[in-house]
Amino acid sequence: MAFSVTNNAVLRSFYGEYQNLAKRSNRSSVSEKELDYADSTALKRAIKSFASTEFNSVKDSVDSTGPVKNFAKKLKAFVDTYNYTRESSSASSNSDLKQLSKKMQKFVDKYSSELKSAGIKIGDDGYLSLSESLEIKTTERYKELFDKDSDFLKGLNQLAGNMVRHIDIVV
Repeated sequence: MAFSVTNNAVLRSFYGEYQNLAKRSNRSSVSEKELDYADSTALKRAIKSFASTEFNSVKDSVDSTGPVKNFAKKLKAFVDTYNYTRESSSASSNSDLKQLSKKMQKFVDKYSSELKSAGIKIGDDGYLSLSESLEIKTTERYKELFDKDSDFLKGLNQLAGNMVRHIDIVV
């Protein structure tokens, strides 16, 4: 395991009907195709969740119980969902998913400096992590990456959608 996951309600909501797969201990009990499908659809939901985000400047930020705290949970769940998707797709026997996983990592690597400035690190293994010193007091610094019209989210959403389409599973 190259990354750790914080199982929270936001992460489980991204997984929807597969919310049990948000917990690492439950992931070995399902088929590879089901895991691939659950992860890639969860990533699409995570990306979609940013569409309703209002990005606040410091003067507009709210205390730690409001929208800023909710954004922090959403950001962590996004990172976890990305990592799970990357893990399952790169280990998949489906060659299309493996290729898409590599494309996804190359795509995310193109945004490494923007991610780093937002407190998101890309490890040597390609997995994302939030900086341990990250304290979100405002969401403004995330607007460039996570606004519904950002090139980053649009590109990542397209890749996740391609993954979903390459999984042969009856759901």
